[in-house]
Amino acid sequence: MITALGVCVSAAVLYAIKQRGTRTQDPTIQKEVKYVFFSADGKPITLSQQEVYSIRQMHEDGMQPSTISERFGLETVMVMRIINCVKSM
Repeated sequence: MITALGVCVSAAVLYAIKQRGTRTQDPTIQKEVKYVFFSADGKPITLSQQEVYSIRQMHEDGMQPSTISERFGLETVMVMRIINCVKSM
């Protein structure tokens, strides 16, 4: 009887250790990435990763930087800085 109880307790401890080791973080939680660019007058402009890659994709699709700057409320020079910075990544 003592042997059987010892086996059950050992199995329960091993199961608990195994379960503790297999915990993972919730896959639906993702960190938001932000990029900070500085304008010519030194003001920081913060854009999300999605905005930066949207600007890049619009430029690759042939959209003029002046049109992109109107959509995002940025100066054309800043749009070109963002495009050049993303190309170098």
